[in-house]
Amino acid sequence: AMNVQYAEDGVMSKADIVAEDSFERLKEQNRARRTRRRVFYLAVGFALCVIFGVSCVSLFFNTKEIVVEGSSYYEDYLITESSGITLEENLFAINSGAVEEAIVMNYPYVKSVTVKRVLPTTVRLIVEEETPAYYFELCGEYFVLSESLRVLEHTENLEDLLARAPGIIGLKTQKITYAVAGRQIVFADENYHEYAREMLATFRNSSIADKITMVDFSDKFNIAVQYDNRFTIEIGNTDDISKKIAFAEEILGNFDETYSGTINVENDPAFAIIDVKRVFS
Repeated sequence: AMNVQYAEDGVMSKADIVAEDSFERLKEQNRARRTRRRVFYLAVGFALCVIFGVSCVSLFFNTKEIVVEGSSYYEDYLITESSGITLEENLFAINSGAVEEAIVMNYPYVKSVTVKRVLPTTVRLIVEEETPAYYFELCGEYFVLSESLRVLEHTENLEDLLARAPGIIGLKTQKITYAVAGRQIVFADENYHEYAREMLATFRNSSIADKITMVDFSDKFNIAVQYDNRFTIEIGNTDDISKKIAFAEEILGNFDETYSGTINVENDPAFAIIDVKRVFS
């Protein structure tokens, strides 16, 4: 009688509690089954999409054409051959880094190569070339260098070189132990390379750069520059080198193209010694 009264008063019996728990477990199991089915179908769908994508790539994105752009020193077919890319090779299987390395190693005037895939079947090889910036003489040959002091070529014909590369600057340096096309130049003093790059960059970015024809830095403490084949500018060491170049430019402004001589900016005040014979000849 007591149990019935509880039920009538709205209090659940033990049987009611068991039934509700079973119902909740059943609902949870149904939710779990639906979730598993959903995950399964998503996984199958994703796998099918991957298979379809791989199949499309394998079937439809094979190389039919290789286009070379920006190469003026080398024939396009040479760049193509060195790239290692073959016709019918899948565009997405091409290793861009390996392609660039192979071309740069074979052709010194190539600075970098950008590989671009043009879907569905074309590969573009965009070449950036080195600019011949300097040259030096070694054992009767003239070696051409880039701004980074990478060896680009060597030749026995200086006149031809100067005609092909107007504005190229001659160098007189400390002892060189290694000069091979496509590689960085190596000096006997391993610290000299960075010094040379920094010092030459200062001249290259200066206001007199367009008329510098020779830089002699074989002695770090007695640097000299030949300007327009008319003036020798004696600079000394690299201390305050930008200031010294500015002094030289100011002095050069006082003379027209009929003058030649020596300008010394090693110490303050700077001075000029004019070649009188040339002026009055």
